[in-house]
Amino acid sequence: MQDHVSRAAVGHEGAGFHAAVVRSFIIGFLAIFRANYPRSVFSNVEDAVRWLSADPRAGLDVTAFLAALDDVRQTN
Repeated sequence: MQDHVSRAAVGHEGAGFHAAVVRSFIIGFLAIFRANYPRSVFSNVEDAVRWLSADPRAGLDVTAFLAALDDVRQTN
């Protein structure tokens, strides 16, 4: 799988102690399992998508992705 992955991001949204603990756990988990690509954890999906899009190989349209995300959030 590492041959096909250029970056990985987790966007765990939430505020306060609980959200910070979850993000810390994810960071620790990622540290245990090494990868040959950059990985990062963010406090919101928007920042994660922007970071992912910095890799030109991703071909990620940030505006379209965030618009689709807003549509999903409005339906739930």
